[in-house]
Amino acid sequence: MSEHQPLYLMLYHSLHDRITGGEYSKGEKLPTEKELAEQFGVSNITSKKALELLAKDGFIQRIPGKGSFVLKLSDEEPKAAGPKPGTLLIGVVVADFMESYGTDLLSGIEEEASANGCFIVPIRTHGSQKLEDEAIDSLIDMGIDGIIVIPVHGESYNPKILKLILDGFPIVLMDCDLKGIPNAFVGTENKSAAKMATDYLLKQGHRNIGILSSPLSGTVALEDRVEGFIMSHAEHGVKVNESIWETSLISSMPGMWTQSNIEADRVKMNRMFLQHPEITCLFVTEYNLAELTLQTIRSLHKSVPEDISILCFDGPFNYFGNYFFTHIRQKEKQIGSTAVRLVLEQLAGDHEVKKIYLDAALVIGKSVKSIKT
Repeated sequence: MSEHQPLYLMLYHSLHDRITGGEYSKGEKLPTEKELAEQFGVSNITSKKALELLAKDGFIQRIPGKGSFVLKLSDEEPKAAGPKPGTLLIGVVVADFMESYGTDLLSGIEEEASANGCFIVPIRTHGSQKLEDEAIDSLIDMGIDGIIVIPVHGESYNPKILKLILDGFPIVLMDCDLKGIPNAFVGTENKSAAKMATDYLLKQGHRNIGILSSPLSGTVALEDRVEGFIMSHAEHGVKVNESIWETSLISSMPGMWTQSNIEADRVKMNRMFLQHPEITCLFVTEYNLAELTLQTIRSLHKSVPEDISILCFDGPFNYFGNYFFTHIRQKEKQIGSTAVRLVLEQLAGDHEVKKIYLDAALVIGKSVKSIKT
């Protein structure tokens, strides 16, 4: 029996042993999903899944509105006591997989799942909460054992995710934590990462550092990055100038990379650069936005870092270590593998809520110029 055996499978085996051992006789009605959940200290989802598996394997018959009843097993066709542990399925729900962020994350998930005899079912939501809902429903319907999800950014939390958490379903969130909610989480310590990046920029002599970002509201990771930016300024005694922030850019958001959105963001950037020639450096919260920023600066016949420096979060992995953008590199593979381990711990009955924040690294590229006098 696997050390990571899920709770529904433990309940399945317990009921199976009682049926085959004669504690329940043919035709006898089993306790309801709710009664089993209370008796074994599990969620209704867990007890329902155990009963569904018993019915699938021929031990019981489930009659809607009446209950679950024991069937006699055929001596000629004995039923196996549940699926092998190696058939554990873990759903992975994310906005997208990109070279700059997501590919290594998926690799870490897949490697850890494979090492533990699990299979993953990845689904992309393209930043749509509707698609996120449909993905979760389809995974639950297929009998998934646990779910790893990067929640879609929004003003409010997804009710489906909240319900799974409150029902005790094995679920782990990555990248975007739900503050104030007792959910398992693994991601980057964005405040300290952003503070480290801003400390570096201030030490290079920059004082007029602009921010370029997609909307901050409802996006915990971005809010934390800006908070780390502010913390660094406060620690260095440098006043933050919010007039050189542009936080309404949308083209880098999942599903929003269209030509019209790109052009609209370029117009906003152009306006900011022309109105604020004092800007010497830009703190950009996402890699794709940094690429667009670079193109926009060049279209104004300026260059990076000679005229304006850029620091961003994330970037494509480079085996030669020869990066253009100075950036914050997150521990994607470690985040992915940790998420799998947290799911397996929940499946094994560990109910401790764990929120794990990993440090990031500052990678020095060619996009930041020192202006120290």
